[in-house]
Order: sequence, then structure tokens, then C-alpha cells
Amino acid sequence: GKLRSAPVESFKALLSRATTPQQPVSKAQGAADLARVKAELDAKMRAVGAKREAEDKLKGLQKKRVLLLAQRDAQAKQRNQLELRRIRASQAVGKHIQEMGMAIEELQSELEPLRGKAEADGRGSRAAGEVSALSEQLTAAVERRAALQARLEAQDFLPPEDEALIRELDDAMDALDAELEYVTDESSKAAAAVADGADAAESFQKRTQELGLAEARGLLAQYMETLVGGRDRERANTAKVAEAEVM
Repeated sequence: GKLRSAPVESFKALLSRATTPQQPVSKAQGAADLARVKAELDAKMRAVGAKREAEDKLKGLQKKRVLLLAQRDAQAKQRNQLELRRIRASQAVGKHIQEMGMAIEELQSELEPLRGKAEADGRGSRAAGEVSALSEQLTAAVERRAALQARLEAQDFLPPEDEALIRELDDAMDALDAELEYVTDESSKAAAAVADGADAAESFQKRTQELGLAEARGLLAQYMETLVGGRDRERANTAKVAEAEVM
């Protein structure tokens, strides 16, 4: 296609401008020089072809990176919401522990004078009944505070399904981070190939302009042969495909 015909157009343009004859060399030396120049130009053309492929790849990678970043942002936002819920629950538990501590101190201060009165008045007295009721409240408050402290130490603030979702989101974000790292690495390689291809295209043009008339004619003949051969193969393949479809 365009890549194979590019050298042909370059050499045709060169021949139309060429006026300086080349110094005569032996046939063997001329063939060797021509082979060396063609190998050099072929390598540059491969780099130019790789540039086009790299440009397409780079565009695809850039689109993929945008998509991955959007997915990660959505997952991070969801996880942040769960984490905020955890923080608020932690604060509520801490506040409840403080309230239980204040309630325990208040109950203890109420019980202290009543115990002496209950002992003096006897088991069936009103003071004894109040001591019994306050003691039950104190025991319940102490147990409640202990349960809250255990929950605080265990960081147990969210329902099991929310904790499971946080773990899933962490795993998913780790996977996205790894994929983003791969995409970034491949994008760097593709960008380097694009830059190399641009340099190769410029170098190709410069190198062809340095060729002598005989070299340009010889290379044009070889590239024309390659171009015609390639087109013949394409036509043959097209014919085979058409024949297979008919059968």
C-alpha cells in the first residue's frame, strides 16, 4: 500500500531532480553498495510503518486509560463513602462509651450513701430496694461499656455486607492500579515508537537525497519490483477468497 509505494515516489522525485553523475564503480562494488543502502532504507521504512501502528495503539491506550481512571474514581468514591460511614460509627461508639462512663460515675455516687442507709434500715427497707435497682443499672451500664470498648478495639462499626464490599473494592482498585501501570508502560513504549518513526521518516528523506543517480535508479527498480510483486500477491489472494466464497 502507501508504505510500499513511498520509496518509489521518493526515488522518482529524486531522479527528476538529479543532474550530477556518480563516479563509476565496479559492478560488484555497485551491487554491494546498493544492497547496503537498500537494507538501511528498508530498516527506516519498517520504523515508519511501526510508527503508524504505534500511533493507533497509543490512541487505543489513551482511551483505555481514561476508561480505567473513570472506573477507579467511581470505586474510590464508593469506598470513601463506606469509610466515612465507618468513621462516623466509630465516633458514635466513642461518644457512647463516654456517656456510659458518666452514667456509671453517677450511679456509683448515688449508691454510695444509699448502701449505708440500706444496711441501717434493713433488707426490706425502701433504701435497700433503691440500692438493688441502682446496682442492676450499674451492672448493665458496666457491661454495656465493656461491649462498646470491645467493639471499638475490634473496629467493628459496619455491617458484614459493607465490610465485604470494602474488601471487594480494595481488590478491584488494586487490579485497576496494576492495569493502569501496564497501560502507562505500553503508552510510553508506543510514544517512543512514534518518535522513532518520525525520526526515521526524516532520515529516510535525507538519505535518499544523498543518493547518486545510479543508486537511485537501481533502488527504484528494486522497489518497483517489490511493489508489483506485492500487488500481484494481493490480487491472487483476492481471487482465492472470491473462488472459495463461490464454492
